[in-house]
Amino acid sequence: MFKIVSATPADLKACEWLGKFKEFKEASGDYINARFLAHYLSKDFFLVIKKGREVVGYLVAEKLRARGTIIWYLAVKAKYRDHGLGHQLLTEFEKRCRKHKIEWINLYALKNKHTLKFYRSLGYSGGREEEKEFIKLLNVKRFKDLKI
Repeated sequence: MFKIVSATPADLKACEWLGKFKEFKEASGDYINARFLAHYLSKDFFLVIKKGREVVGYLVAEKLRARGTIIWYLAVKAKYRDHGLGHQLLTEFEKRCRKHKIEWINLYALKNKHTLKFYRSLGYSGGREEEKEFIKLLNVKRFKDLKI
């Protein structure tokens, strides 16, 4: 019924719309867009979960130095939450990380009971402090003005 695949350019607009909830609002007040997400297209680090042709969730990560990775975004469409899709996405991502000899995964999440319980149930530790994001734009006034 659901299938996890590497994201393609055709999936980006759906991912953009999926990311329009308050937790993904950037410090500037903007939401991530398809142009921005295109920079993260990668076989094993940008995954989508589909029901038929519909993108119902996605995970965007970036490979770091020192055999690590950071998950920037993990989203599942509201009507499909609490059906194990986030768990499936993370499990598949971890499998791909092992293939790349990745030894650790970092992520930031807002402090709420549901989110903390979700990540802890999958073996992630931490999450005691409320996440804060700081950003400084150097040559533009708003994210949407970036030339990406």
